[in-house]
Amino acid sequence: MGYRFFAVSEARKLGITGFVRNLERADEVEVHASGREAEVSRFIDRLRLGPAGAEVTDVSIQPVEPDTTYQGFSIRY
Repeated sequence: MGYRFFAVSEARKLGITGFVRNLERADEVEVHASGREAEVSRFIDRLRLGPAGAEVTDVSIQPVEPDTTYQGFSIRY
């Protein structure tokens, strides 16, 4: 399972809304997540581990105002 699909799966399990997308560098993704603080924290922990076979080298967090306009969690292209 790829990282983006992993992120979608984990977000949906935790009730997180937002999106994940690739950045210009093929080995970088951006995730926007909105939800209750405890679930977002669990989500971040899971993103740090990644799916089986992934090599996650860095996760940086930038808190922003909650976004209530997200409908579910998806992959953006």
